[in-house]
Amino acid sequence: MSNPELKFYFKIDKKETLTVEKKTTYNKTSRKNKVKLSKEEYEETIIKWDLFEFLHTKDEHFGMPWSSSKSLNNGLSANSILKYLNSNLVFDFYTPKENDNLMIRMEYKHPETNRKSRPFIGDFISLIFKREWEINKGFEHIDNSYKEIEQGELIIVQDTST
Repeated sequence: MSNPELKFYFKIDKKETLTVEKKTTYNKTSRKNKVKLSKEEYEETIIKWDLFEFLHTKDEHFGMPWSSSKSLNNGLSANSILKYLNSNLVFDFYTPKENDNLMIRMEYKHPETNRKSRPFIGDFISLIFKREWEINKGFEHIDNSYKEIEQGELIIVQDTST
């Protein structure tokens, strides 16, 4: 029996062009409109990705940079993602160029409860495209300027046929 291999599907988020007005909920009726989540729903997470195109190198940088992790909190490793990215044509809408960036992170499926935002989960994987995708080591590309191309959700499927 062989080990199941992971397959990744980069599902693109649909960008809505219409602006929706948020309905005001007054204090008197706020309890009946409160969303109640079970423990499983409350702890449910999704894996999000952002693809950035390299624009140019800046002379200076602002803010505090964060270093990329080797795995996410759920145990998904950067090496398994790299293996899949470098062996398959993943982005049919875009061909990566030198220094392009792919960020993969975990988020809560319900980021807000009782009108309070939930804390940041923490770990993320940052990948840089050089002849092939590589892990962004430390603060190597801190001075680069990027433009967001696309974002979406990462779906993981175990392939048992191999």
